[in-house]
Formats: sequence, structure tokens, C-alpha cells
Amino acid sequence: SKSSPPGSVRLVPDEGVVGGGVHQVIVVFGVHHVFNALEVQLLATTGVDPFNAIITGAIIAQGGAAAAVAARTKNKKKRALYVSSIVPAFLGITEPVIFGINLRLMKPFLYALVGGACAGGLASILHLAGTGMGITVLPGTLLYLDHLGAYILVNIVGFAVAFALTYLFFRPEED
Repeated sequence: SKSSPPGSVRLVPDEGVVGGGVHQVIVVFGVHHVFNALEVQLLATTGVDPFNAIITGAIIAQGGAAAAVAARTKNKKKRALYVSSIVPAFLGITEPVIFGINLRLMKPFLYALVGGACAGGLASILHLAGTGMGITVLPGTLLYLDHLGAYILVNIVGFAVAFALTYLFFRPEED
């Protein structure tokens, strides 16, 4: 923001909401790697990367929505396949849950976008920023050792909002 002192990055909540809300849409189109340049620039000029905190909430939200689909699905074979797709999301890789579950069913994908927006907004409110880039969710904890509680909270919010919305409003017969 404009009121931040030189050498620091202060994102306002709406920047986090937008970033967290649209990041996974950008992943669908495969152009999310363009943000690596932004992250390198942030780290080079400020020493921290607030964008990483925003996108980690969006990533875990996709996993949360997919977990709710798995929990609601009655077909044991589908559930087993869904669970195996969820594991990479906890490691920062969402393509299996996006293309295998959430986007195909559409509502879980949209609910995950809401979860990502909530988590991104919270990351901005908390002024959360990583000390590096390239890793998110569980491995990303290494970038937030000085602010681990806030990082865990952002991840919980992203997961919980997406899981709750999907669990409440997704019908297993839509699967």
C-alpha cells in the first residue's frame, strides 16, 4: 500500500481477497508460473513474499473442497480416487483436484475459490509474508517459522471455508 515504509510490502485485504480468489482460475489456464517473476521481485526488493501467503490459502481451499466431495461421495471407488487426488494439494499441487474433481463438478471449484478469497484476505489482514518462494501448504511452513500460528490459521480458514461450503451445498448425486 501507499502508506507502507520503503522496503516493506503491506497488502490491503481486498488485494488478498482478489489474489486468493482468482489464483486457481489462473492455474486452470496454466499461466500461474508468471507469478514467479513477481515473487522474485518481492523477495529481491523487500526480503519477503506476501503473495506466497495469499496463494497457499487458495491452494489448500481446493484440497478442502475436494475433501468434502470425497466425504459426501457414496461410491467407494470414487472416494478412494478422490482421496488420492487430495494428497498433492497438501503439498501445494492442485492440478489433480482441480481437473479430477472440483472443476469437473464446478460447484466445489467455485466454493474453493471463495475459500481461497477468504484465506487470501486474512493473509493480507495479518500482513503474512514468506521468507522465500516456491513451496506452499505443508512444506511452506518452513517459510513462516516466525509466524507459524498465522500461517496455520490462514490454511485452516482456506480449507474450512471450502470444505464447509462444499459439504453443505454439494449433493453426491451431482458426482
